Amino acid sequence: MKRLLIGVVTAAALAGGVGTAIAADVAPYYRAPPVVVPVFSWTGFYVGGNVGGAWSSNNALWSPLPSSAAFGAFPAAGNTGGSSAIGGFQAGYNWQFARTWVAGIEGDWSWANAGSSFNQPWVVNPGGAAVPGSFTSMSSTLDWVSSLRARLGYLVLPNLMAYGTAGGAWGKVDYAASNFAPGTPGYATSTAFSSTQGGLGGWWRPRMDD
Repeated sequence: MKRLLIGVVTAAALAGGVGTAIAADVAPYYRAPPVVVPVFSWTGFYVGGNVGGAWSSNNALWSPLPSSAAFGAFPAAGNTGGSSAIGGFQAGYNWQFARTWVAGIEGDWSWANAGSSFNQPWVVNPGGAAVPGSFTSMSSTLDWVSSLRARLGYLVLPNLMAYGTAGGAWGKVDYAASNFAPGTPGYATSTAFSSTQGGLGGWWRPRMDD
């Protein structure tokens, strides 16, 4: 009985050892995944905001008709330009069509309030005395600006592009003017209108993306 018990214990120990060896032989093997190097691409849509400053320059002239001598007043002139904060948004699309070349298109719109006015009395002759109670007032204000541009860029680095751009730009300007002189009869006029003006242009600059 004692011998049998020893045999059973030994068999159990051997079985345990065999089992451990088998478990070690069939343990799962895990292989590290391959390293994937990310490929940087400029292709895609984007949208953003902007804030900055705006400056305008506008020379205004009031010239009486049919002539200064016949009207009895000398022309009045002044600058109605000014400056203001500016802010808006832009949106566009880039297409990277080669390893180092990118084409794109971008549009923007920005609000502004740049302008000023002048107020001058009438004078009969240059350097002469002012006509009492008379004035000419003129003003202009840049309301907004926008542009639409095409772009062609070269990738100096995967995330750094030097590019040139060309397209059109537009701006809305409000104008106002009034004139007054007392007398019998007196003289009083006023006008106000808006004008959207545009032009072509272009520039180049570097751009970095994250």
